[in-house]
Amino acid sequence: MLGPNKLPIGYWPSSIVPGLADYAKVIYMGGITQAPHNEPGPPMGSGHFAEEGFSKASSFSGVQYIDANNNFQYPKHHDKYVDESVCYNMGDAFDTDQHNGLAFFFGGPGRCTR
Repeated sequence: MLGPNKLPIGYWPSSIVPGLADYAKVIYMGGITQAPHNEPGPPMGSGHFAEEGFSKASSFSGVQYIDANNNFQYPKHHDKYVDESVCYNMGDAFDTDQHNGLAFFFGGPGRCTR
């Protein structure tokens, strides 16, 4: 993982995740919110849905991975799964430009109970 100044802030060494010592076939990322049973869930991100876009919804940008040759790559295929779409959602990934790469909006007000 890289921080705002492109400095490494973390990684998973093969001693912790031996199955990734050579390469990964799939990369998953996600987020959750949590509330006590039968109580409404909290907001995700800024509390605004993805379609509210810039200045309202939360976002990820510059989504990249490092390939086997230590080169940064942008994901070519990106599927999404949202299990409580009336409470939270995620927008389609889009290409911003050469510097920020792949991005997507996400979030929602929560208030769902399970």
